Amino acid sequence: MLNLEPRLDRRLWAAIDNAYQGGNYTGAILDAIHFLGELIREKTGLDGDGVALVGQAFGGQNPKLKVTKLQTESDVNIQKGVESFLRGIYQGIRNPRSHEKYVDSVDDAEVLILFINYLAAVLDKAKGPFDKEAFLIQVFDQHFPENNRYANLLVERLPQGKRWDMLLEAYGRKEQGKGKKLAYFFRALLNALPAEEIDEFCGLVSQELETSTNDASIRAILQVIPSGFWSKYSELARIRTEDKLIESIRDGRYDPQGGKLTSGGLGTWAIGLPPFILKGNLLNVLSLKLGSSDANEQDYVFAYFFDLITGEPPDQVPWLVSRLKTGLKAGDARFRDAISRLRDWDEAHPWAVAVKDELDAFVEAQDSKITDADVPF
Repeated sequence: MLNLEPRLDRRLWAAIDNAYQGGNYTGAILDAIHFLGELIREKTGLDGDGVALVGQAFGGQNPKLKVTKLQTESDVNIQKGVESFLRGIYQGIRNPRSHEKYVDSVDDAEVLILFINYLAAVLDKAKGPFDKEAFLIQVFDQHFPENNRYANLLVERLPQGKRWDMLLEAYGRKEQGKGKKLAYFFRALLNALPAEEIDEFCGLVSQELETSTNDASIRAILQVIPSGFWSKYSELARIRTEDKLIESIRDGRYDPQGGKLTSGGLGTWAIGLPPFILKGNLLNVLSLKLGSSDANEQDYVFAYFFDLITGEPPDQVPWLVSRLKTGLKAGDARFRDAISRLRDWDEAHPWAVAVKDELDAFVEAQDSKITDADVPF
């Protein structure tokens, strides 16, 4: 009796392990053939079985699975030979054992299983209509067009049976690509999946958000997966993530002179997350930043969160109204400019009305703008 396990593909061994170790050698042979059929179906996206499956996969002028380049007579003969081997496995090995009483010896099982192992290796190298790695190269292409139609066409090329696997593969590599481009692919693929698979996927995302300490991973999730799926994550995951975003916002600073964010990048992903469970905490932190003595903290709010603040009814956030009035009374042009944009857009905007008196009486502080006297030459 051979030590069969180290000689076999680990997937094949897993398929036959129970039957073989239990001395059911006929069962092990049938399990091995079933594994072979699953491998063919996986590589082709076909749903058939037996000889019909082999014919659909390997037959014809342009077979779905090519074991050679089919450029020479020898190539064609090898293709036909592998097809014949596989037909023989079903016709001469599987079918009789499925319909008649067979008791195979361990020697019979080892010979046949080793041959099936050889055929599985041939199948693994065969070129099929769908190549996972080639497809992922297209997904993570740095020149991926930011275009919904392109993303939809790419997803249409995915066999139905491969869409879930590709979702998991792309998700596992989400930090390796350009988030803005990947977002188009994830939106198109998720829209093509059934509801039960979407729910299962959102459960996996929830698990990561509930435990991850990797800001890059959290940022990638928020960027590549449409915000419309946010409410499908567990409440535990959402509250924990929102708290991390708020902590990042506490440290947020923006340099208007350099036109760049200097800290608090993760926090900016709080913009547009519906619904935000910890919105009260978020608004409180933004209010504190508007009242900060650090101008770059205030600029962080003006640069990223002013629309969010003014999306709330003024009478529900009186402390924010007070912050804006204080800034206007101090002659801070940034407060004036932010509110003036709202009033220019809509003279009756609730926030423009709430601070109308302070806005009308606004006098810009002399030290809030640079004059010729402030520079040496």
